[in-house]
Amino acid sequence: GLTLTQHVEHNVKGVVYPVTADPWWLGSCANYTSSVQSLVRNGIFSLSIIPTNCGRVFAKFHIETAFHETLNKYRWYYESTYWSLRNQYRCHTEYANWKDRWNLEPHRPNVSYGTTIIKGCNP
Repeated sequence: GLTLTQHVEHNVKGVVYPVTADPWWLGSCANYTSSVQSLVRNGIFSLSIIPTNCGRVFAKFHIETAFHETLNKYRWYYESTYWSLRNQYRCHTEYANWKDRWNLEPHRPNVSYGTTIIKGCNP
């Protein structure tokens, strides 16, 4: 269900009170993105994102925060490309998080998220 039960062994050597019992896998990251660089491949501009290990695991659960961190690190934003980039980013977090770099391409059309997935994250 929706109940989390956590057992904490607090009667052992080295434990200091108060005990903080924070299941790390439910939390969010301090940083989802390690770096963002611009690339030109075949004459086309692209954002190359290197996610942190924590970002690879948790960005899909905190998509808005993670995506905005990425945009802020590069300090790049155009309203006309926002949804295309967001769909590409989300697709990478859910289906290509194992890649070394996540390339977001502003020239790609703004299509549905389903189409973004079918096209391998870069429609």
